[in-house]
This record gives sequence, structure tokens and C-alpha cells, in this order.
Amino acid sequence: MSRRIRVRRQLLAAVPLSFLVTAVVGAQSVASTDTLRGVAISRRALTISLPLDTSVLTGTPPRLKSGWRITIGGDESTQSTTLSLTFRDPIAERAYRSATHPASCTVLTDAYSCRDSASAVIVNGRFVITVRDSAMLALLFGDRPTHLSVFAPAPLVRLWRAVVRYVDPQLLPASKEALAEYDRALGREGWSPWTRTLWAGPANGRDTLWMQVGERTTASVAERQGRAIDSFNQRSDFTVARWTSSDSSVVAFAPSNDPPRSITLVALRPGRTTIAANGLRGASDELPRSQRARSLTRDVIVTNPLTRIEIVPRPSKIVAGARFELVARVIDVNGAVVEGLPVDFYVIYDTPDPYGWEGKKYSLAPDVDLTAPGKRRFIARFAKFADTLDVQVVPRGPR
Repeated sequence: MSRRIRVRRQLLAAVPLSFLVTAVVGAQSVASTDTLRGVAISRRALTISLPLDTSVLTGTPPRLKSGWRITIGGDESTQSTTLSLTFRDPIAERAYRSATHPASCTVLTDAYSCRDSASAVIVNGRFVITVRDSAMLALLFGDRPTHLSVFAPAPLVRLWRAVVRYVDPQLLPASKEALAEYDRALGREGWSPWTRTLWAGPANGRDTLWMQVGERTTASVAERQGRAIDSFNQRSDFTVARWTSSDSSVVAFAPSNDPPRSITLVALRPGRTTIAANGLRGASDELPRSQRARSLTRDVIVTNPLTRIEIVPRPSKIVAGARFELVARVIDVNGAVVEGLPVDFYVIYDTPDPYGWEGKKYSLAPDVDLTAPGKRRFIARFAKFADTLDVQVVPRGPR
């Protein structure tokens, strides 16, 4: 039995909907100027009308080994909602003279197939795909996207950001019960719950953000779910009621280009503070597996402006087997060493063995192996500052 089985329609529901833009490998297509009437959506059906190269209607269709695919996309951040249709028959008028089901139609979850509700036909020089599934359409277009992208092989024409027309009878929103069941279905397929995270500055995953006096950076809240094989989905249908700083003399706020989920941080003086995004609310609060975080925080440390980073001491040679400690330190505008900064400090080995990045073996500098002769390159980095030190490990001489 095929792994992709039909499920009850009432199990379908919506995520913050958009589609993943997925290119069809090896497909050759050309841009179309006919994008105004390519996609129509109603409560009853999704219709995709693609213009055909007229020569295909009279020419000999190519032989296909494994069929061909049409993929509909819009937003790369939502990867569990790709609509992908695979066809076995080559594009020829005689093959699609009457409505023909695709070989497969995949969307929403691993277990759901829209094959039986989808069909394709060639009519008036156009390849017309129709998908009739009211519950699935309510899910897929719950946020009513205005544009979609359609990727298809030649001789079909690829529609970049085709305008979507919503026609009568209009879509109805998915029910809370359907949304909840869809969330549970994603959980069974390995998707994590929707999780809210406060990002500030470079997305390096550290709990503390380091800033310099006079620096400005953006803090924002993201809501994501993911699984290892598919990366993640992201949604933005939530709000932040207010942003706070435990010490506004250290870090103050300025307007962001993307309110209200983002804010601009302004570092005013050296010190420590905690910023918080408070009053988070959104559609995922209704989902059974959502974490429903209402407030998120991030610690911020502000230093004086930095001037350089340096590796000390700076030997040119080290005897193999010697015990030797190198330190990367950051210096501020007053010449003082700033303690605690999360400096990236690595060592790269000159070795003939094909290790890691660009064929080099590398590791953290404090774990350097000095037992074998050869070249070691130490690299220290923080923010826009970096320092490099080349050291030759020489054989130990006779005692």
C-alpha cells in the first residue's frame, strides 16, 4: 500500500499560509507576460491556467522516464505547504483531451494526497489544472496571498508571481477544530510545536547580546516550527504589545522598519540590561502544541567602543610537545581589555590529510595539538575585528 494515503477532510486546517518556492530540477521554461488570469481560487476549486507553446499541440511529445512536475509556490518560509503535482503523460493534446488525474498531488502533510480531487485538461491552447477540495483550499489560502509562483517544465510557461484572483463563492476560514487537528497531524510527522524566539543582533544562538556604545541593532520576535528533513516553517501573524529595557540608560529603543514585532536597540553607555518583548499573542495560541510564550527576554551587555583584537603572546616557533597557552583578547578605545566577550578562537593545521573546511583540519584554539611538527594558524574573531598568528611547531631537539 502506498505510504501517501487519503485522510478525512475534517483533519485539514491552516498554517499562516503561503507556499514554498521549489524549483523543478532540470525543467526549462520561459517567463510569461500572461500573469493576470493564471490562478483563480474559490471555495470550491483552485484553477491554474497555463499557456501552452502552440507547437506542442501538433508536434511529437517527448518520451518521459519518470514523468514531470508542476510546483506552486509563494513564500519560502513555509515548507510544509508545498502544492506539487506529478504527471506521467507527456504534454500533448491527445493525452489531456479529457480531465486526467495527476500521478500524485502532495500538499500539507506527508499522509495527505489531493490526487483524487485534482485533474488537468488541455483546452483552448492552455493547460488547465483544477483542484477541488474545499477544506484543503481553506487551509492553503487562509491568509489570502495575492501572488503565487508556478514552476513548470517547457513547453508550459512559468508564471513568476502570478496574480491570484479570488472568485465567488468566496473562501471560508478554516475552523479552530480543523486547525488543531492539523497541528496534531504535523506533530505525528515530526514537526515541532510553534515556538517564539527573541532574536537580537547577529543570529549566533548566544543567550547574551554584546553591543558597543553608539551601536544600533535590531531585536525581533520570530515564530517557527521545524523538523530535521524539512528545515522550518515561519509565521508572522502575531503581535508584541510592548518592549521594555530593565535599564534604559544602558539600552534605549528606537522605531524599527518592521513594527510591532521588531525594535531598534541603541547602546548608550557601558553596562548590563535585559530587554523584553511583552504581551505576545497570535493565531498559534489556539493550537494544542503551541508554547504560548507571552514574554521573551534577552540579556544585553554594552562595552566601550572596541578598537582591535589580538592574540598574545606571539611566538613564531613552538617546540613539539611543549605546553603553551595563547589568549585572544579584545581591546577597547581606552586601551583596556574587555573581559568575557565571546571571541571565536580557532586553529587550522597544515596537514596533507583531507579534513573539514577546504581540506584543512581545524579545531578550537585551546584544544590545539602541539605534539606533531608542522604549521599552525590561529585565528581570533569578534564582530568586525580579527587577528591571525602563524606558528611553526618544530621537532624537539636531542636532550
